[in-house]
Amino acid sequence: MPIGVNDLKVLIVEDEIKTLNGVEYLIHQISEEYIIVGKATNAKDAIEIAMTACPDVIITDIQMPGMTGLEMIQVLNQKQIRSKFIILSGYAEFDYARKAVELRSVDYLLKPITKSLLAKALDKVKHMIEEQKNENNITVLSNQELIKKVIALPPNESGHYQKELPKRYKEDEKFSFLLIRGDNKILKIDENRMMEIIKRTISMQYEFYCVTAEHRQMYVLYKGVDKESLYKQINQVIYFCREEIHAYLAFCVTDFCGITKLLQSKQQLIDYSNWNLSMKSPALIDEEKIRKFHCHTLVYPNEIEQRLLYKIEFRQFENLTELEDFVEYLYAKEYAYMDIREAMICLTISVLYVIRKTSYGLYENVSNLKVLEWINELLFAQHYISIMNNIIFQYKIYINNTSQNAHPLIRKVIKIVDQEYKTEFNLEELARRVNVTPEYLSSLFVKELGVKFTTYYTQKRIESAKDMLKSGNYKVYEVAHEHGYEDVKYFCKVFKKYVGISPREYQQMAGKVNGLSNRKKNIQD
Repeated sequence: MPIGVNDLKVLIVEDEIKTLNGVEYLIHQISEEYIIVGKATNAKDAIEIAMTACPDVIITDIQMPGMTGLEMIQVLNQKQIRSKFIILSGYAEFDYARKAVELRSVDYLLKPITKSLLAKALDKVKHMIEEQKNENNITVLSNQELIKKVIALPPNESGHYQKELPKRYKEDEKFSFLLIRGDNKILKIDENRMMEIIKRTISMQYEFYCVTAEHRQMYVLYKGVDKESLYKQINQVIYFCREEIHAYLAFCVTDFCGITKLLQSKQQLIDYSNWNLSMKSPALIDEEKIRKFHCHTLVYPNEIEQRLLYKIEFRQFENLTELEDFVEYLYAKEYAYMDIREAMICLTISVLYVIRKTSYGLYENVSNLKVLEWINELLFAQHYISIMNNIIFQYKIYINNTSQNAHPLIRKVIKIVDQEYKTEFNLEELARRVNVTPEYLSSLFVKELGVKFTTYYTQKRIESAKDMLKSGNYKVYEVAHEHGYEDVKYFCKVFKKYVGISPREYQQMAGKVNGLSNRKKNIQD
């Protein structure tokens, strides 16, 4: 069997044939990555096999005729065989264990061994070998490659590379660290153009390393620079990048002493970049600029939200200026970026709730785009307006298509659903009634309305169920049966998915609203 790059070569040394075969069987059970390259019943034969096969790990007994396992390890160490050792023994004396540790054994297992214990020991060997390979590979990396590994890799994967950094740089060396970050992915072509601008603008007398990480972040690390001079040149870079490449790029810079602070400074830059959302006129952000920023308490603009929700709910899509008003409000004073993002998320949730009431399918489509996660990382308020306008536009298309769809087949299907939504039927049955295949009807429905047929059909039933619950004259199980749901628990599950609360909670809430309306009417009368 050919040995792969990730396979570990194993040599088993054991004078008891039964135990030897048992260990071999366990290894085959544990993983196909452990390849047995030899078996020996005595130390002398094992040494010969080890000299030619060069196993990664040798599993050996201690007490064997002629030469003990520990004596064999000493001989192999003298011959520069760099195998790892797992000791098997029926003897639990401390002296054996201590000696095994001195001879670089990885583990000491008492017989009879179990599959789980052997698996842990072999996994430990594999991990140690991988660490050594990484350390050997690191030494041949250039400084640029090493810096890239530390910055671009997650911290839990860059540990080996971080340890190499202090070996390359003096403890008191000074660095300036620049981050260029966008809301969207930095394309390769834009990355190259930014590098051209940096090279032609910033003095090349400085040693620097450039790294792109996570597609939206570009880092430039400068070694031993004049801070005042560098910052002036970076401001020129900002001007050219925004003029020639993209207006929506955030630029942040920090300085630190000692290369071991590289990752700490990287996190600091990411934190700095978030403040770009607070800046009405984005510029180069550093610690001093943030320190001078005077944060006010943000009072959420409920009036603007209510105007926007009213227009969406009653489909008044013309002259929809509330989003611009909302963003203008956020920049009327200086607010912390956390407060601005929280306000954006609150408004987004409110808009999505209005959409959910009309079309759960469209709401589900928007949710799948992870809009809230995107907003939670925004650096530019202008992008928030674009995102929300796109969501509202999709809602407008849905409303227009459902109310005045031009396709005769979809109009026919909608008419059937509007008349018979309380009856249980599926897409296949409906397709037969309109003389098309289910596949064609399904794709046409999505194309014309932007949602699946089953979602539209269920939404129609749930809206009708809401009206019955709101009246207060029906119990939940009666509403469920009236709309074709024989299983009340399933009805409750579907209702909560589409409405956000259970049927009983909705009925209670509607009852409170009705009671309040009646009291107001009585007062007026």
